[in-house]
Amino acid sequence: MLARAKPVGSVLAAGDLETRVFPAAAVAGTVADPQALVGKRLRASWPAGVPFLPEVVGEDVPGELLPGTAEVVVDLGRAAALDGRLVPGETVWAVVPEGNGTAVLGPAAVLGVGPVEGEERRVRVRLRLPADQARRVAEALLQNRSLYLYRAAAPESGAGGTP
Repeated sequence: MLARAKPVGSVLAAGDLETRVFPAAAVAGTVADPQALVGKRLRASWPAGVPFLPEVVGEDVPGELLPGTAEVVVDLGRAAALDGRLVPGETVWAVVPEGNGTAVLGPAAVLGVGPVEGEERRVRVRLRLPADQARRVAEALLQNRSLYLYRAAAPESGAGGTP
């Protein structure tokens, strides 16, 4: 089980996992060996302290969307894309203007990063976000609103908010 809640798309590390003893009936059909989960990707958001069902973790399948997620491709200036230092597998948040303020959307998994053909100072980034937030990112792009990405450590469980 997870020591702290994790969002969909997170890759599990040994430090994310812990073992607890449960009655056999409570864990029937769950993953018994937490080390078998290291390096696997969460296919759904998962709370802390709840045993894993096998279908919740797995490998990414090219072209397959995880439940409740959508992908969006954004072409950004290098500064808006963390000066081109993004790499696939990272988690970022998108900041977009909305109304009289800004919205922070995410977490978003970086699925791909590459150059924009013919535009040396721009970067193309493919992101996976919760579906409703991917729609908001796409709307911002269609309306030519600014979009910036940032990365930060995820908040501790129970801390609330966005990093």
